[in-house]
Amino acid sequence: MDDSERTRSSARVSLRWRLLQVLLSFVGFAALNRLGYYFQIESGVSVFYPASAVDVIACMHFGPWGALGIFLGGMATPWQPGETTMQTAISSLLNVVEGMIPFLVFRLRRDLHPDLHNRRSLAAFLLFGTIINSAFSALAGNLLLVPRPANGLVDPRAVF
Repeated sequence: MDDSERTRSSARVSLRWRLLQVLLSFVGFAALNRLGYYFQIESGVSVFYPASAVDVIACMHFGPWGALGIFLGGMATPWQPGETTMQTAISSLLNVVEGMIPFLVFRLRRDLHPDLHNRRSLAAFLLFGTIINSAFSALAGNLLLVPRPANGLVDPRAVF
């Protein structure tokens, strides 16, 4: 086997691995997103949302390939029967950003480890993987998806 054949072979394996990452992210997110749908206490608000854990884990470990699977999973499982394609796409993009926030923090800070084996990594994950991304999702979702009152201000009750 010469170098060019080895390169093509590793590219095929790499492509298969990337497609598997997309598929795993898609299946995990779509299944748990659909499960969360059944625990809505009011239209679009669930008390059980395990899919957000999948988007954070998939993006942290698979990067943009996990984000692609999350986006496709969100598009496959809209929360409202009358939801437009644009609303579903915005919701899916918000899920992707929610997962990419800790991914980017861990990429930019080389002293942090995605396996969370030290306190600094755990603290960063708790801050950026749960608090910051949830706050972003709540605010951006309110601004982009929730109808606002005539005065145009964000309704704090809708955010929280």
